[in-house]
Amino acid sequence: MQQREHNNLLETLAGNIPTTNTYSRKIVEELRQGLSPDFSYVRNSNDMRLIRLGWVFDLNFAASCRQALERHYIEELCGKLPANEEIQGLQEHLISYLKERVCG
Repeated sequence: MQQREHNNLLETLAGNIPTTNTYSRKIVEELRQGLSPDFSYVRNSNDMRLIRLGWVFDLNFAASCRQALERHYIEELCGKLPANEEIQGLQEHLISYLKERVCG
């Protein structure tokens, strides 16, 4: 990991990131591809919310996916992001992913 990326990760984990109304489209793109996004793209609190959405790809059991759906984890985090078609599409994509894992 390069020094700049390392510093950005440490700052992010420490909570030293701004609150803005923007987000990284690169993180959204990676989520749509079923990838856990890279922390080096994090620039603000919305990016951290997107990173947290990527945690659904680390759920290995149908029961865990079911609980994420029942607790409306995806909707709650997406509700704190800017309301637009891109985020709505991401929300639908992630919910579909979880439902597939439950029934799968």
